Amino acid sequence: MAHDKLILIAHFDPAGKLSRDWLTLIDALRAGGFADLMLVSTGLNAAPYRDRLAGVRVVVRENVGYDFYSWRQGLLDAFSRGYEQVVLLNTSFYVADAGRFSALLRQPMPLEARVRALTISWQDGFHAQSYFLQFARSVLESAVFNRFWQEMRPVSSRQTVIDLYELGLSRQLGREFPIEPIFALGPYEKFLMLRRGLKDSSKITAAQLEEAYDLYKQSLNPSLLLWDCLLYRYGIVKKQLVHENPFGAPIDEVRDFVARCILN
Repeated sequence: MAHDKLILIAHFDPAGKLSRDWLTLIDALRAGGFADLMLVSTGLNAAPYRDRLAGVRVVVRENVGYDFYSWRQGLLDAFSRGYEQVVLLNTSFYVADAGRFSALLRQPMPLEARVRALTISWQDGFHAQSYFLQFARSVLESAVFNRFWQEMRPVSSRQTVIDLYELGLSRQLGREFPIEPIFALGPYEKFLMLRRGLKDSSKITAAQLEEAYDLYKQSLNPSLLLWDCLLYRYGIVKKQLVHENPFGAPIDEVRDFVARCILN
């Protein structure tokens, strides 16, 4: 262990490739030298990236269990290494600005924080959205955290993974530790989510904002609805938004950037 922080990346690509944006992020993280890096992949052909992955521990495993099983493999190795902090990432988002995102990863975790996610969602129940999770040492050493990963079994259904593992992790940890967002929502962000996520939000005013948000938040996904806030603050955008755009966001320029500067 060279550092007291581990950044553990769960990678998936059907062609076994690392996209340009993630290579650029790994370059920035290696140059920053503030964390150990580990990449667990279900099928990466690492040979073309050998130089750019120097110093990164790369593990290629069988394609079962989705991202949570990749994190499990990395964490079972990391438990004995005494990290003060572990950050879990997956490749479900594009990194449009590696400098901005690596600056977020460099920030120290507040002393009082235990479990943090970049965004918190209430869809299907309160949970830390799993594309960016951060744990303090007290959590890493806890029985509930270790038991969650030790008892995990691979499942083949994406919805089952969400129910058992994404939602389940927050349920289990939430009984013992506070779970907090890095990107905390203010009145403007709540208004944006309601305006973008509801068919008719025309009657929502300041007096009704909190009540309306509490009423409808179970159907609102901040990682998609607040795409521009995440892009401008942290330099990332979810792949689901780019390729599916379920809310009809005006993202032609974002798609063009991804096509020309990341996938090309």
